[in-house]
Amino acid sequence: MRTILLLALAAMLIAPPVCAQNDYDDDYKIIQRGLAGVAAVPASRVRTMCMDFGTAWLRRKPAAERARIDVSCRMTEMGELRRAEGERFRFARYRRRIVMPPEDARRPRDRRIIEEEVVVLFSQPARGGRLRPAWMWMYGPNFIASVQLKTARAPGGGVLLSVVECVNGTAGCAGQGFMLRRGGRWRPVREAWFRQLPASLHGSFWKGTYIDPVTLEGGGGLYTRDDGNCCPSRELYVRVRLHGDSLVLRDYRIGKLPGP
Repeated sequence: MRTILLLALAAMLIAPPVCAQNDYDDDYKIIQRGLAGVAAVPASRVRTMCMDFGTAWLRRKPAAERARIDVSCRMTEMGELRRAEGERFRFARYRRRIVMPPEDARRPRDRRIIEEEVVVLFSQPARGGRLRPAWMWMYGPNFIASVQLKTARAPGGGVLLSVVECVNGTAGCAGQGFMLRRGGRWRPVREAWFRQLPASLHGSFWKGTYIDPVTLEGGGGLYTRDDGNCCPSRELYVRVRLHGDSLVLRDYRIGKLPGP
């Protein structure tokens, strides 16, 4: 499980800022891409944009084949995020279900069902007006329960975006990555602070860490071999700063969690 989580997080951190790996992939990967050049739309249009994101693979199929594919799609949530750099930010969450026909017509039950969730970040002028799609994440909800977004003004200018992955099961919200927008372009942020911690701590993490993009403070539980999955015996507190495209360590401390 931990290997899968680390691979998913690594894929998110190194994904290119404008294009993604594929238009469709399996449940274990987050597919993300910048949406540079996409036209802004009225807020009322956001609810009906479910099929606008991540469906190029479907549109490339011949019309006769597309006619045999059953697709249902709806917006499930829309929310406001923190303002930054004179803009408002919102997100919309969409759920898709795609039923592919069987490859062998003699076996009608051999259908392939693809379930996808798409989270789209929208920017909007502070005074209101049209929303412009800025970034999207598409993933399989059978493994990843949700992707949570949080925006903040980046130190030195720009927009800092936190992306937290919460998985199904007991691992909780185990992965976080950051994107930085400056000069109209998004790029991944390298979390160098982790490697700046003492090497003796690197094997103590299990459910990951969290850094608040607003305060650039956070931490996570530190586990020993005797700790249960639910209950780390110590906790790490860190403060980081943004240096170029990297989050670097300012300072840290370790505390022992109070007993029951």
